Amino acid sequence: MTRLIDPKGLLIGNYKLIYTDYGLLKEHTTFVRLNSNKSQSWHDDNVRAIGMLLDFYDVYGAIDDPFKLFLRFSEVLRNGTINESGHDPIGLYWPPRSIQVQQKTVSHINALSDFLIALNPSHKKINPLRKSTQYEDMLKWAAYCRSKNNSFLGHIKGQISDIGVSRLISVRHSLAPLTQSPKCFPKDKYTDFVTKGLKSKKPFIHLRNWMAVHLMHFAGLRESELCHLWVDDVIGIRDGRTIRANITLYHPEFGIDRFGRKRAKVLASYGLEPRNRHAEKRSTRAGFKQTVVDSATEQPNGYSSKIYFFGEGSDVLFWNLYSGYLNYLAILKPSHPYLFVNEDGSVMTLNNFNRQYRFAIKRIGLVPGKTFGTTPHAHRHSYKQALEDAGLPEKIIQLCLRHHSLRSQDEYGELSSERIYEMMNSAGHNFREHYASSEMLEIIGSL
Repeated sequence: MTRLIDPKGLLIGNYKLIYTDYGLLKEHTTFVRLNSNKSQSWHDDNVRAIGMLLDFYDVYGAIDDPFKLFLRFSEVLRNGTINESGHDPIGLYWPPRSIQVQQKTVSHINALSDFLIALNPSHKKINPLRKSTQYEDMLKWAAYCRSKNNSFLGHIKGQISDIGVSRLISVRHSLAPLTQSPKCFPKDKYTDFVTKGLKSKKPFIHLRNWMAVHLMHFAGLRESELCHLWVDDVIGIRDGRTIRANITLYHPEFGIDRFGRKRAKVLASYGLEPRNRHAEKRSTRAGFKQTVVDSATEQPNGYSSKIYFFGEGSDVLFWNLYSGYLNYLAILKPSHPYLFVNEDGSVMTLNNFNRQYRFAIKRIGLVPGKTFGTTPHAHRHSYKQALEDAGLPEKIIQLCLRHHSLRSQDEYGELSSERIYEMMNSAGHNFREHYASSEMLEIIGSL
């Protein structure tokens, strides 16, 4: 990651850039700066794609015609560089790349090439346009219509602009495989999992992992989203004789919390940067998917979403877990605002959590794996399935899942957070019977 400073000494930004034997690749740097609004994964993929092309050019030798060079590069992506005897005549030792990787790599190189042509029209195109086939146009129209119909902002999307043309070099489309429905976590194993599987000699770790699983299973959080929660994102709301948890998920960079603080600015005061901006290889990195703008959070910038617990009392149970966890945090005194931490106060990493999760699965006699519904993401599927089984409207389900794509936009209009809360509680009235037994509450109290 390179920190760019302008001649006046002002920060331009932190970017992944490409250096060659001749120094910084300046045109690529400009291209990256113009795409600063893209996600960290986009920047990682872009640098990887351009770097692969340069590596290939370096070892394969100069080819006068850019198109012929790119044609050969695309063939190498598809076939790899290792021959049947296991030898690689050019020394790259690249395996054949998947269709998805080929498409992504070619797309990034096309984008940079188009940018360079825009800067200097006299340059030869590395991948010129041609008249597209009827089949290619049909696929483009299908993709456009699907994107427009599914998008939350579908009514303001622009018109498709590339019907009738395609690239001379393109990656064939793969047929979508027939897949089974995503596996949910085994319902009859959940209680054993959180009380016995996640059990640790250290109560603090048991509480932390139980909290994490509870948020995925009963609030539909992605495991990466756990890494962006702060301690004060959780608010206790008194409801009669009980206190229930109220949680808001903020964008790790641009979110403005209830105190009016921008997340990135607060992190900078700790000497930290948002975890979605960490380099790909850093263990502390955690991605963040674009979520739907939730008006119920009353955030003017739209960079936050309310978390909706499913099941009457599931938010109360989480508050019990959270309250016990805070006692340990008061002792640890972490030097950052994040909610999920390790024993030394450092931030919890996804690798560490997944390792402990797999161990907990095995402890109760299950096999970790997507096929069996025994991965962290299976809890999100369970959450979605529970909402569907309860007969909740599709718009409510997609709001709860924080999908950016909302198929039903008009039937239910704008819904307040209080109305959604009522519907979730009413639909999940049997939560206490199955998941908040006196035995489970006693276990929480003992931690």
